[in-house]
Amino acid sequence: MASDADIHNSEVGHNAVTACCVFDQGAKRVAEAIASGKMFSSEAWNEATRQTRPLLDLLCENAEIMAHVSRDQLAAMCDPTNYLGQSGVM
Repeated sequence: MASDADIHNSEVGHNAVTACCVFDQGAKRVAEAIASGKMFSSEAWNEATRQTRPLLDLLCENAEIMAHVSRDQLAAMCDPTNYLGQSGVM
């Protein structure tokens, strides 16, 4: 079952089920990357800080990402205020 965070995720119906396991995708993976700090050590983050450009702009230039989400959805996923207080839930 999709979480509230995944409701607008285009991949909601495509969760991979293998050997009776469900692998997280979409908003949950982004939320976990932000909460764990993994996002801030990513190549995209390093490129954004090197170029002093917003990470959102760099992510929006990626055709593979934009095939699955709109700019508004991506902006919501990148907004840390959407994740405040969620570390206990994740």
